[in-house]
Amino acid sequence: MSSREAPVTRLYIILSGHLSIQADQGMGKRKIMEWRGGDVTGLMPYSRLVSPPGDVVAEEPVEVLGIDREHFPELIRECHEVTTILVHKMLDRARHFTSSYLHDEKMVSLGKLAAGLAHEINNPAAAATRAVSELDSAGGSLLAALGRLAQGEMSAAQFSALDALRLELQPALTPLGALAMADREDAISAWLDEHGVERDWLIAPPLAASGADVAWCERALAALGPDLLEPGLDWVSSTLSATNLIADAKDPFIPDDVDTGELLAMLAPQLDAELARQRAAVDTPERVKGTIKRLLAGRRPELADVARELGVSTRTLQRRLTGEGVSYQQVLEQARRELASHYLLRSQLDLSETAYLLGYEDANSFFRAFHQWEGESPGRWRERHHDVSVSPRI
Repeated sequence: MSSREAPVTRLYIILSGHLSIQADQGMGKRKIMEWRGGDVTGLMPYSRLVSPPGDVVAEEPVEVLGIDREHFPELIRECHEVTTILVHKMLDRARHFTSSYLHDEKMVSLGKLAAGLAHEINNPAAAATRAVSELDSAGGSLLAALGRLAQGEMSAAQFSALDALRLELQPALTPLGALAMADREDAISAWLDEHGVERDWLIAPPLAASGADVAWCERALAALGPDLLEPGLDWVSSTLSATNLIADAKDPFIPDDVDTGELLAMLAPQLDAELARQRAAVDTPERVKGTIKRLLAGRRPELADVARELGVSTRTLQRRLTGEGVSYQQVLEQARRELASHYLLRSQLDLSETAYLLGYEDANSFFRAFHQWEGESPGRWRERHHDVSVSPRI
């Protein structure tokens, strides 16, 4: 129907039929939005749209009503309610394209992760090298945990009881799925926090992966008492991490006659569990930032909103961020800063629309924040960086 090079000069009201827009955002051409009877698209009041971000295709015969740009002043003056609806439609469209952009970024990251996992499986020596390099860090953690254990003046009977509890823990023959593992880890982490264990976000993942649960933690508390609980569980957790790394490096070679399909099916639950552990313990700020970007548009997402999206409690998410040395406000500002750069460089959204999509109450708040980030106004910053080609406004 039209290509991304063609200028857009009309508002289109779809009376019947089916339109779609297909764009290449770095992963090949794909459908990113559709319109059917009753929808509106094209140029909108107050819009600075020049050309579409992709090719518009008629999926079936369509009937459209076109309103030329020259009639917009009269539309704005005489039809206030319609104008308001169209402005909201324009902002929703911008949000949809942003979501599509973020989705493509996630797919690229997922592809890199899958490639890395395939490399680990098909090149066992790489897995051994990784395990050995990580073993040095795990050994340091284990020695530090032993030092804290000694400072706590644990009796021989208490250490024997703790070691007996440790020996009960073994990775399950049929590992839990990623969601079940995350739930178990969250339950252990919450229990540890309630009992004054400050490093719960580091101690909980190895315990959960090895089969510990809240009941096991209660038995550890009974054996050690509250004063020795954290150093005792820290030692168990560090020992489990080191043991697992040694097992990874001990026999890294896969015989030629092994069916790799069966091997992948066998490893999939373990990979899910490891991914869940890494997401919870290592990449919490990045996960929070990605979720904030998805939720931003017309409002400022709160910590509780992000926690709900990630499937954890607000308190647990706050602890994990604190453990990573960042605050929720810092992650929020980083997400806004990255999205602001994207909008200013890759679109022709005006600054008020950009402020709305970043969740600011008004444009002035956005201007002040941007000046703190970059030392200049967003308009000036956009002009200075406009030496690169800018994609069409959405």
